[in-house]
Amino acid sequence: MVNDKIIGLNRPQALLHIINANKTYGMWGRGTGKSNGGLGPRGITLMEKMPRAQIGLIVPTYEMAFQKIIGNIVGFWENEIGLVNGTDFVIGKKPPEEWAKPIIPVFKHDYVISHANGCVMPILSLAVEGAGNAFNLQAVLGDEAKFFNERKLKEILRALRGGYKDFGHL
Repeated sequence: MVNDKIIGLNRPQALLHIINANKTYGMWGRGTGKSNGGLGPRGITLMEKMPRAQIGLIVPTYEMAFQKIIGNIVGFWENEIGLVNGTDFVIGKKPPEEWAKPIIPVFKHDYVISHANGCVMPILSLAVEGAGNAFNLQAVLGDEAKFFNERKLKEILRALRGGYKDFGHL
């Protein structure tokens, strides 16, 4: 999906990707680039390693997701990595038929980012009760965690099941 390309990252962003820990919490100051240089490349790494997977994007509200968070992530994908909306990914709509299909089919795409390799990123709002119910997520990313409700977050994290049959080697 993505060819090798040199991108500019600041020190915290570079350390995040060099260390590549299974669990990462970016307690960085404002303007450090958590959304773009943090979540942007991390999302691509997960999608490339786990084609056809479900990677949840946890957000405080859908309004915040579409006004602030997703724009930063997609801006990084487009401007730094060179992905093209409609060719490499689509947001909130059914992907082209010729794209790889996710392991677990998606029938309603309103709150989903779909990628050409079949990986899907359901957008999970903590403002919606049970937003993570019935998902079988292989990974999660989250942004603006200072607004997260801990009880609702724990409920979504129960959907984090790993998909050991397909991705247990990771």
